[in-house]
Amino acid sequence: ITQKDVELNIPKDFPKPDYNFNQNKVTPQGFTLGRKLFYDPILSKDSSISCGFCHQLSDAFAHTNQTFARGIYSQLGKRNVPSLQNLIWQKSFMLDGKIDHLELQPLAPITNTIEMNESVLRSLIL
Repeated sequence: ITQKDVELNIPKDFPKPDYNFNQNKVTPQGFTLGRKLFYDPILSKDSSISCGFCHQLSDAFAHTNQTFARGIYSQLGKRNVPSLQNLIWQKSFMLDGKIDHLELQPLAPITNTIEMNESVLRSLIL
């Protein structure tokens, strides 16, 4: 992956993104790490669920064949799996809008006791 591969080219008629890329520039290395973590189940308590388990590429990074997501130990969750697209134009995340920063959003499923049930501290140590 090269820098050209990760360049953001916003069409001239699109609005300015809400996400501030100046504080977190997209780099080939960051993109590669992000993709690796997205598909790595080690971020879940029982090492069975990755972000990509629910957010499936073939379904526009959603999960269209079930109403609610399944988490660790095959538990049935309380939320469906939203598509991951155009997130840089969103001001809030999750159905209730309680998360207001894109970089904080992954912490919700990672720490949710049904979804991934992992400690953020443990995740940082790994």
